[in-house]
Amino acid sequence: MRLTSRHAVFTLLAFGMACHKPASAAQGRPAYYILESIDAKPLPASWPAGDVTMTTHWGKLWLYADGRATTQEYQTYSSHGDPPGGGKSGSISTAYSQYRIHGDSIELAFHPCKAPCFLGYVGKVSDSTVTLTAEVTPQRYWPVYLYRRSASFAPPPEQDPGLRRNRN
Repeated sequence: MRLTSRHAVFTLLAFGMACHKPASAAQGRPAYYILESIDAKPLPASWPAGDVTMTTHWGKLWLYADGRATTQEYQTYSSHGDPPGGGKSGSISTAYSQYRIHGDSIELAFHPCKAPCFLGYVGKVSDSTVTLTAEVTPQRYWPVYLYRRSASFAPPPEQDPGLRRNRN
């Protein structure tokens, strides 16, 4: 039997589609994760960010079955020799976005853009953990956040349109 190039392409496409697992949400029910560490340092964890030192004291991640995500974290900022976490400036930030899962990889708030820019967060997902780091262009170092799934589901913060910050 002679296989023409058109049949070969069709066969390869059909085989590829059969083996490809489509992007999906993480699970059939909402999941709630608690930030456990940043770059393997337990919280509060600090790292330099330009002229300031950022200290993250806590963080939360909600993943919904429909592909929505909410992140919330509390950070303080110190500069000019202040001890990390000792700065008086601090804030709670809440972000609402979308996520996609491909096998054990996750993309959160991901969108294409031209350099220099923030593309979104990328990482790995399992039944019990999610790791996320920022994807930026041009590529540079960004801390790796490790979230651990909580046994109980905490309600997410209310989405106030006046205070909302979208990441996608």
